[in-house]
Amino acid sequence: MEPEAQSKEPHSSSELQQRTDGWFITILRCLSALIAALSALVVLLFDKEFWPFIIAVLSLGLLTAWFACRGHVRRDRILILCGGATGLLLGFIGLVCGVVWANHTNPDSNLNALFGIFYTGPAGFAMGATLGIFLSQTYFDLQHHKHHHAHHHEHDPA
Repeated sequence: MEPEAQSKEPHSSSELQQRTDGWFITILRCLSALIAALSALVVLLFDKEFWPFIIAVLSLGLLTAWFACRGHVRRDRILILCGGATGLLLGFIGLVCGVVWANHTNPDSNLNALFGIFYTGPAGFAMGATLGIFLSQTYFDLQHHKHHHAHHHEHDPA
């Protein structure tokens, strides 16, 4: 029975790392499912007047639900990461631009930050997430086409 026990142990540090990554990804996927469910609840309860905020929460919910369902697939994790990172970048830019624009157009108001928080920032996140996923998918498709095209010419007797 001892050889069986030894075969279950990781043979190298890379195998141990893969097992650790597997548990880490599984925990993240479970947390993502929870975030997706909470996002749906926020959308149902939030005032529809703040539609960019609702769209951003839906975008976050879709990204986290996608990760919960397909987080075990490396390509999907990369697409989700690119979508989330681009969403955060454009969301931050939208937030800053919204606050600056509101301060410029109505300098006496003390509610200018809310425009960036509830409108331009969330709209930037939703657009950025979509753009990031689209650009990443396009990059993957181009790489696949390039690899397939190069492989096809290797076997072409010209």
